[in-house]
Amino acid sequence: MKFLKSLALIATGIALAACGSSGSSAEHQHGKNTIRNIIKNSNSKSDSHHHAHDNSKQNSNKNNSHTNSQSTIGSYLTADQNETITTGFLADGKHDKLQFLQVHGQNIQLMPAADPNRKDPDFAEWRKDKTPFDALIGTHLAHARYGSLAYLPGANNGQPYIFAQGNLSTTIPTHANPVTYQGRAILLGTGNDQTGTSQFTVHFDKKTVDGTLKFDSKPDIFLHGKIDGSHFNGKMGNVITRGAFYGKDAAELAGTFHQEGKGNKEVGDFAGAFGAKQQK
Repeated sequence: MKFLKSLALIATGIALAACGSSGSSAEHQHGKNTIRNIIKNSNSKSDSHHHAHDNSKQNSNKNNSHTNSQSTIGSYLTADQNETITTGFLADGKHDKLQFLQVHGQNIQLMPAADPNRKDPDFAEWRKDKTPFDALIGTHLAHARYGSLAYLPGANNGQPYIFAQGNLSTTIPTHANPVTYQGRAILLGTGNDQTGTSQFTVHFDKKTVDGTLKFDSKPDIFLHGKIDGSHFNGKMGNVITRGAFYGKDAAELAGTFHQEGKGNKEVGDFAGAFGAKQQK
């Protein structure tokens, strides 16, 4: 998907997890919309519900905290023509949430029956037959999925979505040792969509998440978030991020990000999603 037709692009990336590559990225041409037409952190009715489930409780095991939520949820970005941005988490669903995205009452299959295009082994890129529906999805995580879906029929006037979701962690570490996560990311901006690398440092005792996203020939993008239960959100400079921990003991993390706009514009030059795995 192409976004932000009149704005300069600043790229992001993520340090590659299992493969251990550094800074490799690829460009994808699978859409024509601009970020200004697609970014909007949608406010769902379930937002307060998820935060209610997100309050952490201290376990007798002082190295971990437990959350009440056992749902498979995440966050998404989309936009209207007025560039309005609100925030919210995806609603709970009744399907295998690694294979379906539930939004606006629709259950959208993330992976088609046909083999997707595998230009990059960590991502599936595909276009559904006889429709303009297309996707770029990170498939390298065991407990989460993230990516972009374009032209969803009947949802948000056909505008695309950037999403991250998975099997939400119910046990979160609380020890003082910093934890490193490495993974991948996608970036949507004025040019072609790109894949890159990501790296995060998490201090569970301080409840902070700090990340660096990298794409070829682009400045690094830095992310920062505060942990609240299984979720995290925050702002570094003019980049806003929100995400969550997935799998047992926060084995993985995934989320979305976007640049703030200037003046009365709420949307900046880029947006994207990321997913990373805890390094032992």
